[in-house]
Amino acid sequence: MHDKEDELKTAKSFLAYDDGVAYIDYLRIAIGEADDSACVVEQHDMLIDERLARYAKRKYKHVREKYEWLRRYHDRTVRSLKKATAKPR
Repeated sequence: MHDKEDELKTAKSFLAYDDGVAYIDYLRIAIGEADDSACVVEQHDMLIDERLARYAKRKYKHVREKYEWLRRYHDRTVRSLKKATAKPR
């Protein structure tokens, strides 16, 4: 059992911020928990590409904007994790 403060600390560690807007940083968490993190990254990347193509038409502008944000989130997260695990020379 964890106390309330431990639970809140854990929940807060799942959050990230983009222009002052909080969101659940699920990709970072999923990569950290996965047995095959490269597969998680690849599947997430492919899903985004597929959805960006699917919603390319103007009538889907608002849906596409969400996937464009997701692309930026994906790229930023992967870049950040690569930087964090890079070994100094």
